[in-house]
Amino acid sequence: MAMKAIFTISFIIIFSLAFTGCYEEDDWQKLENLEHRVKYVLYSNTEGVPVRLEQGLIVKDYWESESVTKDFYTSFWARCDDPTVLMTAEIHVNGKLKARSQGNQRVEVG
Repeated sequence: MAMKAIFTISFIIIFSLAFTGCYEEDDWQKLENLEHRVKYVLYSNTEGVPVRLEQGLIVKDYWESESVTKDFYTSFWARCDDPTVLMTAEIHVNGKLKARSQGNQRVEVG
């Protein structure tokens, strides 16, 4: 009985692995050529406190930026010297919220 279970599980694993990479080269080229509209948003719960973005830009209260990219991964971070300030960072891709993170002193989202 145990041998039959091991054989069945092994068969399922091998069968699954055989079909996980079934994208043809043309499919990958189509995916690589897609452009994504990315919007980065950062806001804090304390008015007037400076927050530094990874690009060196200093903002207060609310910041957003948009770009178009073909990349599959994006991220950004921000930091604040005041530990009582709660920052929220968001990434929207093609109009849909894809990532959100909150933190005091440092927040990173990707």
